Amino acid sequence: MLIPLSKLLPNHAGTITEVPPNHPRLAGIGFTPGTAIVRLYSAPSGSPTAYLVRGAVVALRTSDADRILVSTEDCP
Repeated sequence: MLIPLSKLLPNHAGTITEVPPNHPRLAGIGFTPGTAIVRLYSAPSGSPTAYLVRGAVVALRTSDADRILVSTEDCP
């Protein structure tokens, strides 16, 4: 099932399937299709949210996470 990264539940994993092509910053920090990702925790206000990707913890605004699609099937 494909969902926006922002909808991934805390402590759940997914595999990135789609990243906005006009957002090279995300690719530069490891957000590329086929990469495993885990949602860790959110700020009290809900944004940003911390994700574990390629061994690093990265915080993303909800507006950025909304544009990244993840698959919740066949996760490592």
